[in-house]
Amino acid sequence: MGIGNRERGAGTYGAPHTAGEPATEHDYLQIGEVAELTGLTQRTLRYYEELQLLDPPTRMAGGFRLYSPADVARLQHIVRLKQLLGFSLAEIKEIVTAEEAQADLQAGTGNAASARRLARVEHLIAGTGAQLDMLARKIAQMEVLRGELADRLRELESRRAALLIEHEGAQLHAASEYS
Repeated sequence: MGIGNRERGAGTYGAPHTAGEPATEHDYLQIGEVAELTGLTQRTLRYYEELQLLDPPTRMAGGFRLYSPADVARLQHIVRLKQLLGFSLAEIKEIVTAEEAQADLQAGTGNAASARRLARVEHLIAGTGAQLDMLARKIAQMEVLRGELADRLRELESRRAALLIEHEGAQLHAASEYS
């Protein structure tokens, strides 16, 4: 059985594998399966590839895209950053690039020269600090919006209470006129 010829509709990666172990052909998903799993469209997946948010996926002999478990995990992370935190795609690209660089450094795959590693760490510190600042700004903006919505809700509830009193008064007045 070749990559991508696995049973359709399973919705899973196939046989589980442990971290550090390469994915097997059963672990790969085709673009439609990944779209369904992540809630993204196939066009969005191709667009993310164009923006280099995703590495180009493995391809079957017929040119069909195949996504590894790592690709799917990265997409789910991107979706979470976009939907939950409201980051732009440019901001997400910065975040995932910095995360990859940090993972490379921790794995020891960075340059062996200590001066270059130090420069890399300093760059990662600056990038991570910028990400924290960006997140703090977004949280502050969300808090302002939350306050505005809470004020609006209180105003609407107060207006409703006044209208209910007015409505009850009108009903009492109408009832007294008919008696």
